[in-house]
Amino acid sequence: MKKLVMLLGTMLLAVGSAAHAAPTQFCIDFVNFCDGFQLVEGDGGALVGQWVNNDCAGAHTDVTGQDMGAGEMQVVCSTFATCPAGFIWIFKIHAGQAGNGVFNMLGYDGTNAFPQQIGQPFSRTDGACGANGDKPSIPSTAARG
Repeated sequence: MKKLVMLLGTMLLAVGSAAHAAPTQFCIDFVNFCDGFQLVEGDGGALVGQWVNNDCAGAHTDVTGQDMGAGEMQVVCSTFATCPAGFIWIFKIHAGQAGNGVFNMLGYDGTNAFPQQIGQPFSRTDGACGANGDKPSIPSTAARG
């Protein structure tokens, strides 16, 4: 009986471990801009990664976020010292059924919040982002005109 209980316990542990999916890596490419996100989704929809090519010259900055389900994600560059232009940036990402969709980008300068990009298209692909610099004639999302 003791062996049966141990065997069943081991099987439950193995099944429970298999239920945790491996982290998923994906790329968000901002269609009208030179930059995007390289993200990894972990347990509970937590997102970590980098804002890639954020200056259109190969710079990367750490970001975090949350996948809220139903195609909604929020990604934040939250450190004044390392975020482009010295602002905090919040991205609200709305994906359609194919994974592509639109995003809104909001900035915060420590006093005021402001819209930076509204309703801009993006594409999502599984795996790592492609090489930086493949869109040299367009600006970064953080460029202020």
